[in-house]
Amino acid sequence: MAVISTETASHYLWQQVCDGWPLVDHPGLSVKQERMPPGTAEDRHHHALSRQFFYVLAGELTMELDGTRYAIGANQGIEVAPGLFH
Repeated sequence: MAVISTETASHYLWQQVCDGWPLVDHPGLSVKQERMPPGTAEDRHHHALSRQFFYVLAGELTMELDGTRYAIGANQGIEVAPGLFH
């Protein structure tokens, strides 16, 4: 067992400007920390089996779930059920 952080986890870059760090990566549980600069977005998609939880550390996230937009601020989160487009 080891303490993990963005300083010790592997790093990946996505969409050219967004950073990601897999903090836990097991078949039953995946935890990632990501940094998205203002104005960036992920492509709309869904997961057949995976349930996700997005938690905002700083700033604000606008999340669209099946056509409804949610503003999620720092220290707030939102759960995304399997099959739900986001």
